[in-house]
Amino acid sequence: MSGTNYRGVRNHAVRITITLTDTAGTAVSAADTRLRVMTPGGTETEITPLTAGTTGVVYADYVPTSEGLYRYRAWRASSPQIAVEGEFDVADSPFATDPT
Repeated sequence: MSGTNYRGVRNHAVRITITLTDTAGTAVSAADTRLRVMTPGGTETEITPLTAGTTGVVYADYVPTSEGLYRYRAWRASSPQIAVEGEFDVADSPFATDPT
């Protein structure tokens, strides 16, 4: 199982993508997968809904409201039980405004 680690921009969606594989590296169903995000201040939030991509891939869009290091944990409670943790850093954009 793998996740993504990257830099995000405050108040803009960050896509968290999780790939679920068994110990042999074979993609497994994303059914029963859950995702939690922890803010830089330590507040944990469960993210729903998760969107299924191809077999073994789920993702969710999360909008961080403050700068700092965010952590996430995704897990699958059914067999095979799988868990992954990752992180992403969030900062203000150096651009003055978003293009329109």
